[in-house]
Amino acid sequence: SIWDIDFNANFQLTRRYYLGWYWRAFPGPFFHYQAFDSSYNGLCWVGRADYEDLSGPSIDLDTNGVVHIAWDKLGEVYYCQWNGEAFTNYLNISQSLMEPSQNPCLSCDGQAVRIVWEEEGDILSRTVVAGVLADTVQNISQSPDDLSTSPFIIGRYVCWRQGDEMNLISHDQWTPVDAILFSRRCGGGWTTPQNVSNSTLAPSQEPQMVYHPPANPLVSGGSLYFMWAEGDPPYFRFAKVGLNPCEEEEITCFNLGQPDPSPVTLERAGWLSLGPEQYKSVDYDSSALVYLIPDLDPGKNYRLQAGFYQEFGEEIGQRFQLDGAIDYEVQVPSAKAVTTSKLLPDSILQDGEVQLTIKGLNGAQAVCPLLILYEYSGTGPGQPKRVVSSSDQLPDHFSLSQNYPNPFNSVTEIKYNLPEDCWVRLEVFNILGRRVATLVDGFEKAGFKASRLDAGQMASGIYFYRLKAGGYTKVRKMVLIR
Repeated sequence: SIWDIDFNANFQLTRRYYLGWYWRAFPGPFFHYQAFDSSYNGLCWVGRADYEDLSGPSIDLDTNGVVHIAWDKLGEVYYCQWNGEAFTNYLNISQSLMEPSQNPCLSCDGQAVRIVWEEEGDILSRTVVAGVLADTVQNISQSPDDLSTSPFIIGRYVCWRQGDEMNLISHDQWTPVDAILFSRRCGGGWTTPQNVSNSTLAPSQEPQMVYHPPANPLVSGGSLYFMWAEGDPPYFRFAKVGLNPCEEEEITCFNLGQPDPSPVTLERAGWLSLGPEQYKSVDYDSSALVYLIPDLDPGKNYRLQAGFYQEFGEEIGQRFQLDGAIDYEVQVPSAKAVTTSKLLPDSILQDGEVQLTIKGLNGAQAVCPLLILYEYSGTGPGQPKRVVSSSDQLPDHFSLSQNYPNPFNSVTEIKYNLPEDCWVRLEVFNILGRRVATLVDGFEKAGFKASRLDAGQMASGIYFYRLKAGGYTKVRKMVLIR
């Protein structure tokens, strides 16, 4: 019976109207998924495992109405989607092989689905985009003595319990008390864990949190509210944490929907005032908006956030281009603000300025209300670490880096290192093993190298790129999304 909530284990509610649970029944446990709205939608079978341990379901719903589910089975974490008609895209998320993975929790963050779980006392994460794995497994907690459990994620924010014996409170202070820690997604990684509970007398456990966004949807920040159980017998505690954009400083905010926008505007038709909110004052052009952002320091790290808003009555596409190094598309619904954020790669900072071009797709207007430029002030976990090369500095080993961005739309960059002069061949293959592009085929000097792939004629999907240099061979995977 669906009313036996207390009898069934690991009940979790992550979005209104969507429930996930499991129970044991011969010959094995089953997963069930139930949706409630104005009409009863029925009961669906998510998965079954004969004579296997199958538990820990977690569920969330994205903005397109697709349901995403994660669970653990026999020490692995698995994932699938429900599109309203069928379950698809079954994936092994953890791929842990020898180490048991359990207690997954997932949350939708724009187009990304972020999944966290515990494995041998650490909290690990992975991202799924468009039904495919978009990154490698990352260790969020970096726990001393294997003591992290109970992960919980909302969007790009994660909290968990750490303790049992010792918990790292600061760089030089240890205390024998369980604590609640959290981290946030930033720059392709995760920030250094912060202690929320600051417990000194009683153990903390079973954390939960909610995210309260800022009033302006185009501005980073907001607040996190935490609740957890503490003590024996337990009582509840509550905390609030204000969010700054991951230890980075907002150095410039360009309000574009005004008569004389800044930064330097190279092309512009005018601006529209669609409401009193800042993000509803929109710069627009019938074909393209071009902005020049000057006075950048090549020795620093930057992130550029752009806003999109329109009230044309239907969804429109926008193309975002930065000096040819970043090129992707954004879909903007009518009367709904959309933001996008990109790190500025080293290659486009050398002359101290970058050119941003925003184009409307399929005859749509180009629109942009706001640009915000952030500067990273440190190099902690989750922040980009700049490697400065010079003519007398050479790599000490062969390597092939993950392409950036990944997943990508049309254009991506592949970096590789050559410790010696050698013949180099860099090729791209489709999922069937057929070569679709040869990026490099010739003799190259030792050094830090990069090659640009323009996938304008390639179909969406999974591709592999292979580097052969000297006696070194390496293959990596990338995802093209249209």
